[in-house]
Amino acid sequence: MPFNIHFEKKKSDGICRLEEVLKAFCIHNPSVGYCQGMNFITSVSLLFMDEETAFWSLVAIVEHCFPPNYFDISLIGAQADQSVLKELLQIKLPRLHAHLEDIGIEMCSFTLNWFLGVFYDIVPFEVMLRVWDCFLLDGLEALFRFAVGLLQMHEMSLLEKDDTLAIMKDMRHLAKVTYDADTLIKIAYSDLEPFPSMSLINEKQNHHIKILRNVYDQQQRAREEFDRQEGLQKEKQKVRENCNNDLKMDCCVESSPGKLLVCRGDIREAWLGIVDAEKCTKDTLNIVLDSQIVCMTMAGSDIVLLGTLSWYLYAYSIRSQ
Repeated sequence: MPFNIHFEKKKSDGICRLEEVLKAFCIHNPSVGYCQGMNFITSVSLLFMDEETAFWSLVAIVEHCFPPNYFDISLIGAQADQSVLKELLQIKLPRLHAHLEDIGIEMCSFTLNWFLGVFYDIVPFEVMLRVWDCFLLDGLEALFRFAVGLLQMHEMSLLEKDDTLAIMKDMRHLAKVTYDADTLIKIAYSDLEPFPSMSLINEKQNHHIKILRNVYDQQQRAREEFDRQEGLQKEKQKVRENCNNDLKMDCCVESSPGKLLVCRGDIREAWLGIVDAEKCTKDTLNIVLDSQIVCMTMAGSDIVLLGTLSWYLYAYSIRSQ
């Protein structure tokens, strides 16, 4: 929330309160820890609540409003909901679904953050608050309704685009200028009727969660077996322990004057460090990826984009870590 007076600077009161709440949650629920979407949810809460109330709101939302494994390292719950959303789109907006399939775009590339951040920074702030009202009342059903509703609201414009980048750019712009909350709510809760019931949505969720869990477990076993055969387990631990004194790097980028973000790792794992040229220090940041970083660039003053060997693109906030 960089344009809000409470969050505009690193030492702003909102940033300090946000860090306190997120650290408290990591202690409260270490199995989940921190996920990027949590800072959005907590930031909105802190605009209306004190730290303790915002903390318990975060606990309630993460642990009760969303399915398990939604915000942990696997993101299985979040991925499952994107598969469910894709099926709902096929039911309610078959032309748009077919168009996206023909282009070969994965809808989750622009809708995942709609769910993880509860539409934070997706639609105008006033509209987002209306979405939050419905979400806190109806739970996940509201997010599915608003996601399909937003796509229906801008369906004709999206059907005119014929490549991935154009659709992603257009969808982001169209969502940001969706100022008519009443029309969006009417589409989500009236025009989309009959909307699939939550019992059907839950059934679809459980189906996809089971599939994704099996895939995730297989990948974990394969990764462990690969590391065992290659003798990488001890080597990884050794490199991690010595990474603060290790001057080697795979790639780097200047994050701010006098400071470099550097990455280090192997084909199965990578981590980030920050070098302060003036102080001649290097510190390891609290981020580990499951594939080697092959390229990185700054996207603004706070966000670094990381491209990995496994063809994934990650966005990482330096400020919130």
